[in-house]
Amino acid sequence: PFDVYEKAWDDLLAVGFTDLDKKCTMTCVYADCCWETEQDEVGLAVVEPVIAELEQWLAETMLPSKWASHCEMNLAALRKRRDALKAGLQE
Repeated sequence: PFDVYEKAWDDLLAVGFTDLDKKCTMTCVYADCCWETEQDEVGLAVVEPVIAELEQWLAETMLPSKWASHCEMNLAALRKRRDALKAGLQE
């Protein structure tokens, strides 16, 4: 039931994220829920801004290679979800 996922997401947004890493992780979880319940447009509306935010943050921030690699993995995970959601819209 998507309404349960949506309520949990709204509650999470109300509390906020402790950092960008947590935001990426939870966005991936919510995007998976959107994909599983065929709420592709909703998922894209959440995933795409976080991808843009992370891309900008990576471009502006000098990180040690360990952390840069971790952020790149988060970015890849978000892009994977975005692509799956887009594919769902085309079906």
